[in-house]
Amino acid sequence: MLFKKISYSVITRALVACINFFVLIISSRYLGAETRGQISLLILNIANVQMLSEIFTGYALVHFIPKFSLKKIFIYGLIWIILVLLIGTLILYYLNYLIPFYEAEFVIISIMVILNTFCMVIILGKENIRLYNWLSVLQPLILLMILAFDIFIEKKFVLDSYIDALLYSFGIALIINMFSVLQYLKQDRLKDFALISILSNGFLSQWSNWMHLLANRFGYYVLSIVSLQGLGIYSTATSLIESVFVIYSGISTVVLSYVSNESDAEKSKRITLQAATGSLLFTILAVLVILGIPEDWLVWILGNGFAGIKTPMAILSLGVVMISFSAVFSHYYSARGVLKYNAISNTISCLFTVLFSYIFIQKWGISGAAMVASISYVIEAMMITYFFWKHERIQWSEIWNKGFWKHFESK
Repeated sequence: MLFKKISYSVITRALVACINFFVLIISSRYLGAETRGQISLLILNIANVQMLSEIFTGYALVHFIPKFSLKKIFIYGLIWIILVLLIGTLILYYLNYLIPFYEAEFVIISIMVILNTFCMVIILGKENIRLYNWLSVLQPLILLMILAFDIFIEKKFVLDSYIDALLYSFGIALIINMFSVLQYLKQDRLKDFALISILSNGFLSQWSNWMHLLANRFGYYVLSIVSLQGLGIYSTATSLIESVFVIYSGISTVVLSYVSNESDAEKSKRITLQAATGSLLFTILAVLVILGIPEDWLVWILGNGFAGIKTPMAILSLGVVMISFSAVFSHYYSARGVLKYNAISNTISCLFTVLFSYIFIQKWGISGAAMVASISYVIEAMMITYFFWKHERIQWSEIWNKGFWKHFESK
């Protein structure tokens, strides 16, 4: 049943969120706010290169995996990854965004992350949700174990501890992923392949994803100029409140795989709408729980350098709730290969962030960064929801007609 797949997927994402929460606590408490700022900058740089790579190797590829030769997809994907990594690294180095003395580590980790995601996309495209979920847990679990070992056993309270954890966790996950993908390559019998179709579809998808990333993360670059400690506080606040994204992520992953393989368009629309509703309700509940945690507790857990962290979390909460609803519609359009609506919504949202980040951060600091990000999320969510309502001809009464659970149990 589709509902069972969604349940497993959400549970998996919740487990990953718990692991990442422990990683966040350990790295914040023992490495400090400034090092957390460096970690955030490193992860953001990797994400930017990954966005370019995923023009070909990203989740928009799920739409083509059942239709095209997997062997050709894989070979062209490897070529694309190498080209993008070279270009992306040179651009970041020229802009002086790379962390000094860690350029080589950045390149190695980036290629591991990108290849790992590429393999995960292939596994998802084959509708092997169970393997996809298991592998999703493995990498952060290994990262937590290595980080804990370096800090508690080796007593390494520096950025290198986190670098080690990234290298080992993605390295091991990549070996397992590659072995799984090779099994699919051996079974591949398809001959069709259209590079232009994949690139054009992927460009729109990744443009949307990149705009979505910058809508919330552009403030990182601005804050890094002002204060790495401030960036550490804000990025940690973002990680905490956005931990609820595991809900929409788990639901949307299954919707993406389902819609790309479902021939009944009307059924796909109804299930997508029901999934979005469930994502919204559960996210509201999760956000209320997180905001109910006293700030004193958070400071005690994370360290004294994180005083005031609840304010940006509260400001971001509205945007987080809105995105958790609309993101399901975004995945619906990705599965259908209709990406212009995502691109339009996310681009306008990103433009707002780029135009107002400097002004808001200069006036209100960390809170200003949170304000811009939350507003941009609301803009993005309202636009993609409007497109879904207008172009799919959905009646909003369908949200409650037969109940969220009944729709999913019928599969």
